[in-house]
Amino acid sequence: HRHVFLDPSPDPALSFAERKRLFALERSSWADYDTAAISAGGGIFPRTVKTIPLSPAVREVLGIEAIALTPNELIRAILQAPVDLLYNGG
Repeated sequence: HRHVFLDPSPDPALSFAERKRLFALERSSWADYDTAAISAGGGIFPRTVKTIPLSPAVREVLGIEAIALTPNELIRAILQAPVDLLYNGG
């Protein structure tokens, strides 16, 4: 609820290991995620920012043309993304 997490081309083994590490931390959040484990063009953005810049990789995955969106607009785009499964959680 505090961050928007974007990983347009995740490495399953690497992201699983990092999420497992976060789960073991007390009171962790996406802010504790090792950004080196995020694929090119991704990132972790606080929902308090005015706009979030979108890389070409993120725009392609979400099927949108905008180069930046507000956090709420981005969440809406994520919810409408052309995907088979949406995992909403940490």
